[in-house]
Amino acid sequence: MKYAELALELSPEEDHISHAMAAVTLGTAYWDRGDLDGAQRALSVWIDYCQRVGNIIFCRCHWRLPGRNICCQGRLRDAERTYKQSIQLASTHDQVRHVSSNLYLGLGLLCHEQGDQQSAAQHLRKSGELGEQTALNDWPYRSRLAQARLKEADGRSGDYT
Repeated sequence: MKYAELALELSPEEDHISHAMAAVTLGTAYWDRGDLDGAQRALSVWIDYCQRVGNIIFCRCHWRLPGRNICCQGRLRDAERTYKQSIQLASTHDQVRHVSSNLYLGLGLLCHEQGDQQSAAQHLRKSGELGEQTALNDWPYRSRLAQARLKEADGRSGDYT
């Protein structure tokens, strides 16, 4: 955290890439410490800098971070809105559409948590379709983890088929 804060402080204001990388590092560090408000502030800075440099792909494929953070704060409607806005924006950019599997995965898990199993299944199916084509290296892990959580919630924790 100290070095990420220092990088934000010392890098020139016009160096948007350095600011973006320092902010996402800081957001992750806050998240790891359990400081969800600090994480949200840092992630908002990160998104702002990504948009300034026009790095829509990097920004959108990792929008699951703010969505996950908002969800953990208990602001489920805000998290749902964040996921849906990100998915909508991703659908307007051909280069981003294929990396939105994590967004659908997060939205599907959120719907499951809210008891909307039909929407959860729809979003998780879409996540699976996109995930098969994605370049995101963490998608298979996140997808399997989500499947295990859903099975556990349904009382089928020993059934991994």
